[in-house]
Amino acid sequence: MVDDVPPLRFFAAYANTFEGIENLNHFWFFQMDMAEEVLAADDMAWLRQGLQEKWTGPGFDATEEFEGTRKALGEPARLRAALDLYRTNFGPQQMGTPEWAAEHGALWGTLPSQPTLYLHGTEDNASSWTKRP
Repeated sequence: MVDDVPPLRFFAAYANTFEGIENLNHFWFFQMDMAEEVLAADDMAWLRQGLQEKWTGPGFDATEEFEGTRKALGEPARLRAALDLYRTNFGPQQMGTPEWAAEHGALWGTLPSQPTLYLHGTEDNASSWTKRP
């Protein structure tokens, strides 16, 4: 699996903008108790749609990627563990508070101190937030 996320510190300020909240809304959706039920329903149709329509480029067939995701998260305990990453690290009641920063500061990390090249495709919908002036 390829990850399209640079160091989290890179998009910390972006996460507080209207566009950032729109593009990262799954962080908040995954906090909801209903997320596990919605994600598991209809053979993980929500994830299939997200991969096909939002997180990959136009015209990309995400069938193979979805199958790997479906197999990896198909058991309730695995799905719960995946959501717990968001629930633990990005809890809406705590995220951004001084207490959260003290506990999770390492999660945000620091920007690399040396020049760093980050690449993504021009049609990569999941990384569209990096296309800032």
